Formats: sequence, C-alpha cells, structure tokens
Amino acid sequence: MGRVPIDTQTARHIKALLWKGTSQDRIALVTGASQSTISRIRAGKAQENVPWPDGSTGAMPEGQAPEVDWSTDAARLLAYPDMMQKQIFAVVNEARRESGQSEIPPTDTSYLELMDTEGRDAE
Repeated sequence: MGRVPIDTQTARHIKALLWKGTSQDRIALVTGASQSTISRIRAGKAQENVPWPDGSTGAMPEGQAPEVDWSTDAARLLAYPDMMQKQIFAVVNEARRESGQSEIPPTDTSYLELMDTEGRDAE
C-alpha cells in the first residue's frame, strides 16, 4: 500500500489539532493520516509551508504550549491530584473488597500518608 498524499486542507486540520494538544493517535483516527505523517508534519518535514494557527511555518514552534481543551474532570485532576488519587483508590478498592479481591496500594508513599491521616472513605 503506497503513501496517500495529505492535501493542504487536511494538513491545516492536522496542525490545528496538534496546536490544541490532541494526541497523534487521535488525529490519525480523525484524519486518516498515519501517525508517522502527523509526526513529520509536527517536525516540519512534511507540509512545512502550511501555516500553524499562529501564522508560523515549518516545525511546530518549540516551547509552544498547545492550547488544551481540558475536560472538567481532567482539570480537577491537575488541580487536586492528591484528592483525586485518594478518591480513585477508595472507589476501586471498595469494589475490590466487595468482590473478595485485595486492595491495590497507591504507587507513591505520599498517597499512603494522605490516606492514613485522612482515613479511608470506604471504611
């Protein structure tokens, strides 16, 4: 199977999605472009003359923090990772206890300390 050329309109769409922080895998699903083509576009090795949303051309500007359209839950997880980690483990471990399975320990000892000092929600 040969390479399918990416037209200017598709390249513009790919660059807009990259700019917004969309993963290359998701862009590949949406546009039908291969992940390697998307990576080449990001690096400025393909469709380099098609402008980025800021008007620049070539590779995606270094240090460019892409605009990310965070969901409410993802934004809360970033803002309150300890609290969310505790809630996730509490829900998962409650379900595991009810089904007779052992609890899953947190991966970071600071979460163990957090759960010990605040108590377990599920108990």
